[in-house]
Amino acid sequence: MDAKGILDNIKKIKSIDKDKYLLDKSKGTITSTLIGGGLGIIIAYNRKKSILLGAVVGGAIAGLLSNYIVNK
Repeated sequence: MDAKGILDNIKKIKSIDKDKYLLDKSKGTITSTLIGGGLGIIIAYNRKKSILLGAVVGGAIAGLLSNYIVNK
């Protein structure tokens, strides 16, 4: 990518509605957190561990990963 392409991307980001961008990013994070929580429940149930703890840990890991990936 050349310098002109980078500058065009920066200008495009500045013109984006910040509220819409934040809402879209939050929806993605919340969705992945719920999916991770569901997977955590399934894994905890199969291993005979605390289901609540499995949901919290799974949701936290999935939420952090999706937030990290979205920021990249």
